[in-house]
Amino acid sequence: MVPEAMPGHGEATSSPFYRAILVTDVGGGEKPVLGDENIVIKAGEFRAALIQALDREQFGSADNNAPFRLKAFIVEVTRPYPGFSQTTDSFVRYTLIRSRDGQVVFDEVVRSTFTSMPFDAPLQIIRVQLAREETVRASISALLDRLRSAEMSQ
Repeated sequence: MVPEAMPGHGEATSSPFYRAILVTDVGGGEKPVLGDENIVIKAGEFRAALIQALDREQFGSADNNAPFRLKAFIVEVTRPYPGFSQTTDSFVRYTLIRSRDGQVVFDEVVRSTFTSMPFDAPLQIIRVQLAREETVRASISALLDRLRSAEMSQ
């Protein structure tokens, strides 16, 4: 679920978020699709992917006194319609809070879409899971883009 590294990224030393974001609360996404309990985005897996992506970009911090706290919640992952392709949307809310004063730096719902095709996986149930995971991966990637482009003071 971790987005691929972008060339030229991972050198965030001039960013106000350089090693400054502690992931605190992560949730949502645990509703089964098509009645199959295995077709879910588990909060623990989402959390691990989010932390790994932030660490790779040098935004992550394991320090409980980090300058920023990040909350992430999977609001919804849509159920794809049965058929040739499986298109899924995810809506993930990211809230970044400055630790010293509790000010919300940003609070956004990121929408991502992915369509899986038969050549991605032979079985529909696998394509559904793939589409769900890819939408969340795209959401994490959008968060990283937002952090990379931020020009905020600490």
